[in-house]
Amino acid sequence: MKIVLQPCGNAEARQHFADTIQHRVPMTRIQQHLAEEQFDGLRQVVGTDDVLVWGVTPARENVWRKLETGDMAAFCGSSKAFFVGDVCYKAANSELALELWGNDDKGELWEHLYFMTTGHDTNIPVQTLTGALGHPRMR
Repeated sequence: MKIVLQPCGNAEARQHFADTIQHRVPMTRIQQHLAEEQFDGLRQVVGTDDVLVWGVTPARENVWRKLETGDMAAFCGSSKAFFVGDVCYKAANSELALELWGNDDKGELWEHLYFMTTGHDTNIPVQTLTGALGHPRMR
């Protein structure tokens, strides 16, 4: 299991967090954008009618590629990890990203998606996390 630090401090990221983490996304909203086998795979691991969804732009694709089922995503802002979620599935899907968040100011999409079934609020200083994880700084 890995812990991935997910930057989430600017206003846009905080709005996305509210839209698709604090307010879980109904599976019916996701279904129309995923291929049938992707949706079936997601539905099988989720087991509920809704799910937590996050996406990253192509600039963070390398981090997304390393994510695996069972990893944890620590959402960070204001020098604290404020939420931790358990990654259960991932998919690259620009249509779903456009539906959930639209484009960023550079015209890019948060198309590298990961899904979490569970998560909880926390309050851990990023410095503590980066030290424990051996990171020189948050990336």
